[in-house]
Amino acid sequence: MKKKIVFILPSLNSGGAEKVIVSLCNNLNYEKFEIVLVVLNKEGIFKKQLKDSYKTIDLKCPRVRNIFFKIRKIIYEEKPDIVFTTLGHLNLFFGIFRWTFSKKIKFIGREATVVSEHYKGKKIKNIIFRVLYRLFYSNLDNVIAQCDYMKSDLIKNFKVNSEKIKVINNPLDIDGIRILSEKEAEKLLGEKILLTIGRLNKVKQHKIMIELFSKLDFQKDYKLYIMGEGEEKENILKFIREKKLENCVVLLGKKNNPFSYIKQANIFLLTSKYEGFPNVALEAMALNIPVLSFKSPGGILEILKEGENGYFINRDNFKEKLELAFKLDKDQIGKTVEKYRISKIIKEYEDFFMELNTDV
Repeated sequence: MKKKIVFILPSLNSGGAEKVIVSLCNNLNYEKFEIVLVVLNKEGIFKKQLKDSYKTIDLKCPRVRNIFFKIRKIIYEEKPDIVFTTLGHLNLFFGIFRWTFSKKIKFIGREATVVSEHYKGKKIKNIIFRVLYRLFYSNLDNVIAQCDYMKSDLIKNFKVNSEKIKVINNPLDIDGIRILSEKEAEKLLGEKILLTIGRLNKVKQHKIMIELFSKLDFQKDYKLYIMGEGEEKENILKFIREKKLENCVVLLGKKNNPFSYIKQANIFLLTSKYEGFPNVALEAMALNIPVLSFKSPGGILEILKEGENGYFINRDNFKEKLELAFKLDKDQIGKTVEKYRISKIIKEYEDFFMELNTDV
């Protein structure tokens, strides 16, 4: 008998959480599972990737606080065995209201970030969310953590029951990425190309990246390309002008197919304060591009293998590690991410779902 899963997403925008859920909906075995995808607002780039093999419901209601009765009605009508949500505020919603639903339904929350880092600081909003996590997160039947670091964070800082937490890494569509990387794109100029991809916000610390880049020897024709959009764009552009790097640092904006650009890079850079599980690092490695990253809290500590697929950097050793990264065996880099291949991760999810006891 099939298990019925209702997946719930806030939107279909280009985030890591959205990508993972759409991948699950598209690749789970339909002989074992009946899928229903509920989206608070069915807009975003992943809309085109949805399949007709499962039912999609658009709530047309972008705010979580307004969805209770709509979600309750859908769950009552669909009668799922499992309700699967991702992103902290949605997970908290079901943690708070878990008591209003049948105990036969298993509520699974996939955590998308390192919570203690995401809600660090003394802002009222951050304090409220930290309290809510401690009070209600353990009400979920299970929590999916993307990496061991994330699991430890939930246990240590938010008292989530360790037995409820299952670590499943993000799926990586290695073959699909390599096919898309062959598509034509504008040529990136420069002998030695450094690339980063991510939202232009303070968490990604682009100014620190540019500061490190400014200390390189530009006679060797280095170029830094930054892909993404966000609220820090004007501040980053101003910083580039202050450093007189207009000819060396280029903002690419957002691209529908980033893989054609990643393939042209020599090195991929990450300087984030924290990263839940950096899909972009995996995608770069899948294309045999070495990664240089800060030792940021999160999944990069498990993904990056020094001397195999990249190096950890700091403010003092950036140039040294950069030179070492150029010497890495590119053909070997792609092999280090085989463990994240989508078929393997989907199998882990299928086994996890099938093991859940939905009879009580």
